[in-house]
Amino acid sequence: MIRKARGQDRKAIYDLHSEKVTLDRYDGMEFYFAQLYDERNVLVNEINGHVVSSAQVNHHSLLLNDSRIMASVIFGIVGDRKKDYVHQLVK
Repeated sequence: MIRKARGQDRKAIYDLHSEKVTLDRYDGMEFYFAQLYDERNVLVNEINGHVVSSAQVNHHSLLLNDSRIMASVIFGIVGDRKKDYVHQLVK
């Protein structure tokens, strides 16, 4: 089931990131959770009561040829790509 993240999902999402991060990328993961993670913009894929993937979507207002447009950037994607959980979130 795909749904918006809740406060209690933060630990599960952190654990998903921890599984995928190598030692040299650890500081980037810590920065993401300290500065960029915003549960209001996070979608999670929950299977049998467990968060199996997540994606953060950030929305930005831009000015293009004097027209204001909205752009969305998918950021902080994590999950088991082999089991198609991430693809379900971003399609």
